[in-house]
Amino acid sequence: MRLIGPNMHPPYPSFAAIELAGSKLKEKLKLEGIDLREFIYITTSEEWDKQLGLLVVYETKAELIRRTKDGTNELIKDRFLKELSVVFSIFPYKEPPQAISCEYESYENIKENYQGSYYLRLR
Repeated sequence: MRLIGPNMHPPYPSFAAIELAGSKLKEKLKLEGIDLREFIYITTSEEWDKQLGLLVVYETKAELIRRTKDGTNELIKDRFLKELSVVFSIFPYKEPPQAISCEYESYENIKENYQGSYYLRLR
């Protein structure tokens, strides 16, 4: 899991809280047979920015298509927010991000079309 951008600013969760929520969700999804390559978290440190970006990366294009069709992608955002609320007891914060935007991608596509660079994919 990677962070692209600085830590979110108070009163929002720290990167440690965000990363722990993502780790817990990834473990739960794996137990359900849903194997993600990784989550990429996109944040800024701007006071006006109350959003967290989440890039959900599958290994293959076929897996991405499968998870889009079976509805998994629609559930990931809500499940991530739930995990973020659970980690509150470990990494307290005053309020969750006001918005979470999710994008879904395959690492296969990133290698083929963006030279394997998440940065180029997100531009």
